Amino acid sequence: MKTAIINVNDSLNNFKASQSILNNQFSQLLVGLRVDLASNVSQITNRLNALEQNLGLKANSSYVQSQLNAINTRISSFQASTVNSIASSCGTDCGGCPGGNKSNCNSADCYYNCCKTRCGLYVCQNGGCGIINVG
Repeated sequence: MKTAIINVNDSLNNFKASQSILNNQFSQLLVGLRVDLASNVSQITNRLNALEQNLGLKANSSYVQSQLNAINTRISSFQASTVNSIASSCGTDCGGCPGGNKSNCNSADCYYNCCKTRCGLYVCQNGGCGIINVG
């Protein structure tokens, strides 16, 4: 019986170590994703500005504005879907608090472990984890 308990504890410790490694890799992936998103938005804006100048269009022309709006909508949609997929895989130790206002997210420990460390896109907000702007 004692051996079985030790084996269970060893398995638990191995699981926690693996989970920690995965969390670190996920956090690094998030940082890279945010940099890529910001870089892509900047490149698109620069190219549109160059196109605007080459065609002699004014910044307030309805056509250019509609194209900018369409691109911004697509970027926002992509960011939202990315954030939602992150939310579904974060914070299980806090009762799945990302995006919600669960009471068990009020503690400082939960904020650090769930909102901050595990979910780089989240901040503590109204007693829960909230989404910050990626753009």
